[in-house]
Parts: sequence; C-alpha cells; structure tokens
Amino acid sequence: MIIDRSPLTLGEVKAYLSDEDKERPVYAYIKAFSKLNAKEAKAVKEKLIALNNIKLKEQDIIKLIDFLPQDTEGVNKVCHEASLSEEESQAILGALK
Repeated sequence: MIIDRSPLTLGEVKAYLSDEDKERPVYAYIKAFSKLNAKEAKAVKEKLIALNNIKLKEQDIIKLIDFLPQDTEGVNKVCHEASLSEEESQAILGALK
C-alpha cells in the first residue's frame, strides 16, 4: 500500500535502508553516488524551496540536490524544462553551496 508519493534524495533513501539492504546492489549505488546525508539534503532542500521559484518542481529540486551542479550550465542541464534565467540559476547555485 502506498502511503505517500514524493521524490526523495539519495541521502534520504540511504537513511531508510536497513542493515539487510546493505547487501543489495541498490545500497552500493546509493553509497557511490549520494553526496549528502539525509540531514544535509533536507537543509539544502529547504534553501531551494525558500527561493520561491515557481519554475522549480519538486523533482527538479531533488535532482539538483543529488547532482549538485557546480555552475549555471549544470543547473540548466538539470532543470532543462524550467527555462531559468541567469539570475535564477545563480540563486540556485548559491543555495546549493
């Protein structure tokens, strides 16, 4: 039964995994690619939400946190559907750092 359907960062997923899951391939993937733990990811997510950018969807915010782009070009690649301005991309980069 699905209780809630919302996207999670890799750090948040890692926090939900049990000791049994450490043997599964998904754990190795998450360990290799997650850059932030659940607490750090939540803090960055709150900063991005606080920007009040209506162009950013929740999925975009999660992708930004997982990829942590280093420049505006990277932000625009992650949020290619949002058509962000240079100022919006800079604001997002500021929140990610």
